[in-house]
Amino acid sequence: MALAVLMWKRPHSTLDVWLMVVMSVWIFDIALSAVLNRGRFDIGWYSGRIYGLLAASFVLVMLLIENGRLYRRLAGAHDRERRRTRDLSQALDALHEKDEELRTVVDNVFDGIITIDSHGVILSANRAVESIFGHRRDDLVGRNVSVLMPAPIDEAHGGHLDAYRRTGTAGIIGTIREVEGVHSNGERIPLDLAVSAFNGRDGSCFVGTLRDIRERKRTIAELISARADAEQATRAKADFLAAMSHEIRTPMNGVIGMIEVLHQSSLKGYQVEMIDLIRESAFSLLTIIDDILDFSKIEAGRLDIEEAPLSIADQIDRVGGVLDHLAMHKGVTFTFFCDPRVPALVMGDAQRLGQILINLTNNAIKFSSGLDRPGRVSLRARPVSEDGDHVTIDFTITDNGIGMDGKTVEGLFIPFHQAGASTARRFGGTGLGLAISQNLAALMHGRISAVSIPGSGSTFTLRLPFAIAPEDGTAPRPEPRPQEVAGLYCLVIGGPSSLAADIALQLDHDGAMVATAPDLAFASTTCASPPPSGTTPPVRVWIIDTEGEDPPPSEAVAAIAGAGTGQVVIGRGGNRQPRRQDGSRVTIDGNALTRRMLRRSVAIAAGRAAPGEEEERPGRQDSAFVQPPREEAIRRGSLVLVAEDNETNRKVISHQLALLGYAADVVADGAAALERWKTGDYALLLTDLQMPGMDGYELTAAVRAHEQPGRAGARQFPIVALTANALKSEEDRCRMAGMDGYLSKPAKLADLQATLEHWLPPHGPGAGSGAPAPVDLSILTELVGDDPAVIRELLTDFLHTTAETAELIRTAAGTGQTGQAGTAAHKLKSSARSIGAQCLGDLCGRIERAAGAGSGDTLVALMAPFQAELTTVTSHLDRHLADLTGLASAGSPQASGEPSP
Repeated sequence: MALAVLMWKRPHSTLDVWLMVVMSVWIFDIALSAVLNRGRFDIGWYSGRIYGLLAASFVLVMLLIENGRLYRRLAGAHDRERRRTRDLSQALDALHEKDEELRTVVDNVFDGIITIDSHGVILSANRAVESIFGHRRDDLVGRNVSVLMPAPIDEAHGGHLDAYRRTGTAGIIGTIREVEGVHSNGERIPLDLAVSAFNGRDGSCFVGTLRDIRERKRTIAELISARADAEQATRAKADFLAAMSHEIRTPMNGVIGMIEVLHQSSLKGYQVEMIDLIRESAFSLLTIIDDILDFSKIEAGRLDIEEAPLSIADQIDRVGGVLDHLAMHKGVTFTFFCDPRVPALVMGDAQRLGQILINLTNNAIKFSSGLDRPGRVSLRARPVSEDGDHVTIDFTITDNGIGMDGKTVEGLFIPFHQAGASTARRFGGTGLGLAISQNLAALMHGRISAVSIPGSGSTFTLRLPFAIAPEDGTAPRPEPRPQEVAGLYCLVIGGPSSLAADIALQLDHDGAMVATAPDLAFASTTCASPPPSGTTPPVRVWIIDTEGEDPPPSEAVAAIAGAGTGQVVIGRGGNRQPRRQDGSRVTIDGNALTRRMLRRSVAIAAGRAAPGEEEERPGRQDSAFVQPPREEAIRRGSLVLVAEDNETNRKVISHQLALLGYAADVVADGAAALERWKTGDYALLLTDLQMPGMDGYELTAAVRAHEQPGRAGARQFPIVALTANALKSEEDRCRMAGMDGYLSKPAKLADLQATLEHWLPPHGPGAGSGAPAPVDLSILTELVGDDPAVIRELLTDFLHTTAETAELIRTAAGTGQTGQAGTAAHKLKSSARSIGAQCLGDLCGRIERAAGAGSGDTLVALMAPFQAELTTVTSHLDRHLADLTGLASAGSPQASGEPSP
């Protein structure tokens, strides 16, 4: 039975086989023994069978035990396999879930994803492919991917795949490129395509990611169109502003030009004030026009910053001089100072720097005026850091005006933004000045910051970096240090809010020995005696800044300082020239006090200079503005040809040229100007640009074309544009067209004169009836009155002393004694300017400066023009004295036949 069970069981293990063998042997033994014993089953037979049974049973039991163990192991293995199968089933379920999640993610990706095999057959596609191409993805699977490509790209795609299979060279794999697909409706679709390769079950496969960029293309096209429209609008705005500038500047040229001409005529005091007010208003309007143009150029990115040598100290003085009159008119105390530690010359744009400083300072003056307290404005420049060949300078403008709150300060530099409607109505302005200034500062790699307290004032700081001008000869050398105060012992007295610290710093830089004291009482106890300075005690000068208060009596200061001590009293007011009072006391106001005037005042107090000799008075001409003789101008080579279509502008330029002593022919268009030019009578052409018929550009081209033949090596005929278009691009265009210069209307007399002097030969007094006389006796009559006897006496004394002084100058210059020549020229300069011989005084000033610099060659070169001018002045005074003598003789009792008393 056991054998039957074993035989039935399948498959058989080794143990089962052994069991079957044992049982089969045992059965065979029983059968064999029964046969051999002939069927007799005796005790022997049973004994033998019992022995075999025991042996077989033992083996069987052992085998059964081992079989049980084996089955137990099999059961354990089966259990473990069952558990492993269960875990594997769970893992497969999780993998299926992940696969479903990944499929869901891929299906919901915005970009289309397609997989293909090495032959281009589509293996899968996500849902985005349907929306991009319009095909059902089930319809795409199994088809070639070229179905999604337009002709002829679809035909070439198979060749690319064949090449990849043969060579393994990837074309677009691993890159992103723009391609075109085709929609099911035939529409071409711009796409971004990225392709990568991977190994699939059947070899190399590829996955492509496609992004529909139709919307992006439309956006880009709209942006390009919008940019083109914006550029067109910017050009239109620039053209409009240029046109408006031209149209506004044309009448402004007539207004300002005639004002300047009228200002040089004989006017009464109240008339001069009215002319000044008209001129100030006209230039204010011109400033607004320039602001709008600057803002337009900044917006268009067309404003360039110049890099040229400039003096910060001179720039501060220039800004102070420009705004001094405005501050006086507004009743504001205006002071300025440049720290002498600022380098003498730096590289920058003087015009734009001045524009920023004038704008900020003008605002400070405007918002500090008309209050219940005296207005105060200060402009200061000081270095904040210096690194090798670069320096950073702070320009600080401080006022005690109305101030601003934080919100207003935040909006200061926004175009067209002002503190409020009431502020705009009260103070005026366009709201562009600060925005333009901040943009200019940014173009110069700097910035403007502001700090303000409502009701207490504001402080604006312009911080700019500059490169220090090289000392290799490319930049002009700064003027040598003046010697007026060198070696003087100066005591500067003033409180912490006064100008004392600035004055002391400047005098120390100019070579004086300087001490300071907060007040006169401190000076009387600690500073009455100067420090020792060798065997010869230095000259002493006390400088007292009264800050607008009453100065201490001269006798009280002299009692403290000692006899012989000079005194300079600095007040506040309108006294811009030093004046001597009470012997050695000199007074001057600190408003707009320049370095030169400070040195001048101290030098006068020390006895090194005389007062009044530096006073400049504008000449007044009583004659009408008549053009000089044309024939004389042709002979001298100074006749000017003007092409101008506007009648007002023609009158203005005619008066201006006559005022400057130049003869001119004025025509109304370019064609007439060309015909006049062909006569060869002219030395300079001033031409407007926009004229009917032949404009300024065409006129220039015609002149340049006519002067080519037969003029090899000849100097090009000078042509200067005179136009109301103030844009920099217009100036560049003029120079590219062949013009030599550019003047923007309205042209200031100084600019016009500089242009004429640059291109025309010099013309001295007497060149024409419009030229100024060598001596303007109105200056002398302003000083001493109009008594002919007094004037005759002064002029006679001047002629006598001038002959000796001039001989001394010539002798000293010829022998190289520059010191004596400078001293004599200084003396003659003062007396010449006092009688109204301005040109002679200017020449003496040049001689004095050359002597101070030790330039003997320049001194000798100046002797010829000095002698010529001296002869002209002497002849003029001789004729005038003869006239005065004749008038006196005609009016005497003897001449009239009356008895003498």
